[in-house]
Amino acid sequence: MEPGVTVFADLVLEGGGVKGIALVGAISVMEERGYEFRRVAGTSAGAIVGSLVAAGARAAELEEIMRGVDYRRFQDGPRWRGLLAGKAAALMFRQGIYDGRFVTDWLGEHLGRLGVRTFADLPYDDPERPPDPEHAYRLVVMTCDISQGCLRRLPWEYGHYGLPPAGQPVVEAVRASVSIPFFYKPARLTDADGKDCWLVDGAMLSRCPTGMFDTPPGLKPRWPTFGIRLGAAPGPASEVRDTRTMSQAMLNTMTGFYDRAGIDDAAAAARTIVIDTGTVRATDFGLDRDTQDLLFRKGHQAAVDFLDGAAGQPGWDWQAYKRTYRTSPAPATSAATPARDALRSLRHRLHRRAQNRYRTPAGPVASLRPTTES
Repeated sequence: MEPGVTVFADLVLEGGGVKGIALVGAISVMEERGYEFRRVAGTSAGAIVGSLVAAGARAAELEEIMRGVDYRRFQDGPRWRGLLAGKAAALMFRQGIYDGRFVTDWLGEHLGRLGVRTFADLPYDDPERPPDPEHAYRLVVMTCDISQGCLRRLPWEYGHYGLPPAGQPVVEAVRASVSIPFFYKPARLTDADGKDCWLVDGAMLSRCPTGMFDTPPGLKPRWPTFGIRLGAAPGPASEVRDTRTMSQAMLNTMTGFYDRAGIDDAAAAARTIVIDTGTVRATDFGLDRDTQDLLFRKGHQAAVDFLDGAAGQPGWDWQAYKRTYRTSPAPATSAATPARDALRSLRHRLHRRAQNRYRTPAGPVASLRPTTES
């Protein structure tokens, strides 16, 4: 890419809890190389970072915001909930230990400074290929509706709850996406029949759905969609002794399985930046400054290796990618893949993990499921 040339791209950011600073490290390199992101999709920590990117935050500001937060404050609520009995009571009566108010207040403040409150402040305009009105937004936040057993893409699917997409606060969608089960009380919406629907971390169903920003079959892609994925090394085995430790092991499985899973889709791997985040867990709220610095550097280096190439890995080449993977138009993968299958898959994974005494097998660092071009 020539210096000073701006190149459009779409971006898919996977979740990783407190590891979001690694995403910023990779984004900083992309910005340095002239990439400008037209649309962003994100899950959990990816939704936090993605909302700021969609709002226009530059890499330096992103770094300042993500480095400046004290992740311990994400564990908000009365002090009594810090006690074992308090946590048990919160889970029983509130479905989550922490309130999540700090996330909405903190993110809302930063988005407000960027002029963003609702999705109406994040319009996506494409005169050449005008999007449908329900898809005309720069940001898509992934969350899981556990009441209806499906993945929800907000604001695209607010209509299922009788809500006008443009008028919904961005921070409320992000709050739903970061609602790690057990840790945070689920977000609640009401469906068309007046029934309560509970929304939790979109990463529960893994990754953003394939085809998020697909072009219709037969149309030539104008720019790529890059994925940024947070990989992880296998952590210690989870010893299960009682209900509490079993719940913790289940949570570790849900928040860590796909960080370690492999992917055999060459087209996806060829356009995904994979950041090795070591053994840092998504719920390590005590993340110290040195670990933040390490995660940022790893994200930065992963993006450099992706763009320039590394040992055994060629550098990114958009034209070569199109020749290899887009020589004949393939049918677009549906973004509405039934999420109930993913829920069943989750149950099977948990069952297999129990059979293996909750040990996570070592394996290659995962890449993102195929994201597609515009």
